[in-house]
Amino acid sequence: MQAPVKRALLNSVARNLEKAYIPFTVFKCKRDDAERSDVQRILPTICYDLTRFFGDYRGAISELVKRPEGRSITTGDVATQMELLFGKSPSYKMICRAGGHRPPVHVILIDALDECKDVRERSVLAGRMRDLANDVPWIKVIITSRPESDIADVLGDMTHPIRRININDEKWDTSTDIHRFIEARSETLKLDLSSIQVKHFQERASGLFVWCTTAFKYIEQSKRAKSDVINEILGSSLPRAEMRDNPFDSLYALYQRVLDSAVSLPGEKSNMELILGIIYVASSRQPLSSDAIADILYPDEHEDMKTFVKNIIESLSAIVYVAEGTSSVRTCHPSVLDFVAKLLTRDTTMDKSPLKTFSITTEGIHGRVFKGCFAVMNHRLRFNLCELENSFLMNSDVPDLPARIERNISEALRYGILFWMSHLEQSESKESAGQILAFLNSHMVLFWFESLSLLDVIDRGIVALQDCSQFFTVCPSCAKIH
Repeated sequence: MQAPVKRALLNSVARNLEKAYIPFTVFKCKRDDAERSDVQRILPTICYDLTRFFGDYRGAISELVKRPEGRSITTGDVATQMELLFGKSPSYKMICRAGGHRPPVHVILIDALDECKDVRERSVLAGRMRDLANDVPWIKVIITSRPESDIADVLGDMTHPIRRININDEKWDTSTDIHRFIEARSETLKLDLSSIQVKHFQERASGLFVWCTTAFKYIEQSKRAKSDVINEILGSSLPRAEMRDNPFDSLYALYQRVLDSAVSLPGEKSNMELILGIIYVASSRQPLSSDAIADILYPDEHEDMKTFVKNIIESLSAIVYVAEGTSSVRTCHPSVLDFVAKLLTRDTTMDKSPLKTFSITTEGIHGRVFKGCFAVMNHRLRFNLCELENSFLMNSDVPDLPARIERNISEALRYGILFWMSHLEQSESKESAGQILAFLNSHMVLFWFESLSLLDVIDRGIVALQDCSQFFTVCPSCAKIH
C-alpha cells in the first residue's frame, strides 16, 4: 500500500468512526520521529486509551503499575508488554469478561506499521494484535502498511479470519480525486492552468497524490516565474509504460528536479548532498535543526555556515520542512528518505535514469557525522558542564537542572553525546580508530559520562562502550593505532 494512500485511508476511517461515535484508538507511526517509530510505544498508548473507556481495566492496570513488573509495560519488549497488558493477567480478564460496561466494538488503528524501525518487534506486534482481535470479538484491529515481508507473512496467515486488502492489486482509480486536487491547488496559487496542463499534471502524477503536492510546493517556493516552472515540469516526455508500472520512478524524477534547481555551483551541490545525507541518517535517531546540522557538518566554521545551511534547506522546501516547536528538519514524505537512500547507495536502476547519485556514500556520511560529533564533543565538553554549585546532589534534587541543561548542552552536543558510536558503527570505521582511542584514554571520557548522567541516559554510555569493545575485537589491528 502506497504511503499517501494508506495515510488517507486510515484518516478517513478515523473520521467515520468519530462521526458514528464508535470509540477507537489510533497510533500513527512515522519513521523520522524517534517516539513514533518505536514499536514499543504502541501497546502502552493503546492501553492508555482503553483505560479511558473501561473503569475496571483502568483499576487493574493501576494496580499492575505499582508492582515491580509494572515497569516492563514501558521498558519491556512487545511480547512482555502484551503479556502484561492483554495476557492471562487480571487486567485481561477485566477487559474480556462478559457483561459490564463496554461498547459493542472498540477499534484499534495502527497507521504505517512498516515505518517502525525494529523489524522483529513490529512482526511480533502484528501477530499479537491479530491474536487479540481473535480473542476479544468486540475489539477490531486495522493495520496499514507497505507489504513488507515480516508484516505480510504474519497478517497473511490464512488460519486466522483476517481480511487483507492490497491497494495496488485493487488498482483503485484515484484519477478523479487527483484531478480535483490539481484544480483546487491551481486555484489557491492562482496558476490559471489550461485543461491540457491539468491533464498532463494528472498523467505525470501516475496516481500519486504526493507527486502533486511536491509539484505544487516546488512551484510555490520557486523564485522563478511560475509559468516557467510549470513548463519545466511538463516539458519532459509523457510517462513511459514502465513509469506507469512503477509510479515512484516519476516521483523520484520530480525529486531530482527539485535538487537540480536548489543549487547552481559545484561546491553548493556537494554541500547539499551532505545536508540531505545528515537529514537522512539523523531521521532514525533524532532529527536536527538547521543550526545543529551546521554545527556538526562544519564544526570549525559553523557560525559562517548556519545561514548557508538554512538557505539550502529553504531551497529544498518542496521535499523537506522545518517542524514547528522543535525546529527540526524533516522530510515531507517517507519516500524522500527512500529517494535519498538510493542516491547515497548509488542504486539507480531505472533505465535512462534522470537520478544523479551522490558523490558521498551512506558510509561516508556516517563517517562525516561521527567526526563532526567528536569535534563538537571535544570542543564543548568540560568539567561541571552545567555549572552545579554542589556535586553531591542527585539530579532530581537540582531544581533548575532542565534550564541548566538547556543553557549548557546545545542540540548538536546532545546529539553527539548520544549517537557518536552508532554513526561510527555504520561508517568506514578504521579511519576513526585513532580518535576513539585518544578519546577513551583522555579525561574527555569522564566529561562525556558526566553529560550522560545529566541527561539521565547513563545506560546509553554503557552500551556505547560495549560497542567500542566489540569494534576493537572485530578489528584488533585498530587497537594498535596511536
